[in-house]
Amino acid sequence: MTNNGLIASLGAAAIALGPVPAMAQDSGTCEEQGWIRPVPFDGAWRDNYGDERPASIPYRVRLFVIAAQACGHFSGEEAYDAERAEFLTGMIEETCIGLEERRAAILKDHGDDPETSALVAEVWEVFDD
Repeated sequence: MTNNGLIASLGAAAIALGPVPAMAQDSGTCEEQGWIRPVPFDGAWRDNYGDERPASIPYRVRLFVIAAQACGHFSGEEAYDAERAEFLTGMIEETCIGLEERRAAILKDHGDDPETSALVAEVWEVFDD
């Protein structure tokens, strides 16, 4: 199954993400942060891979980037036992459901911003067949 098929199979319902507190300082790796890096509301920030991203990226797009990276990561992992399968299912449900719709909405609202469009395209590459 392709990643797009995986995302589609999880359903079209979007996950309502709760508010993420502003971070005074970026600390730790994704593992130390529970696999999903907290996202500051403003200022420069780092994605799940530790790449620094510009301050001009809207908060909504930042959340999308983090979710898309996590979805791509977890959907590519092997469920080598029942515990791992349960963990991966939870992470995929948390990060993948509604991702395509979020991407479309972001491109509709911010498609004229080359920096935002390029970032969305970059993180979406993992889902292209």
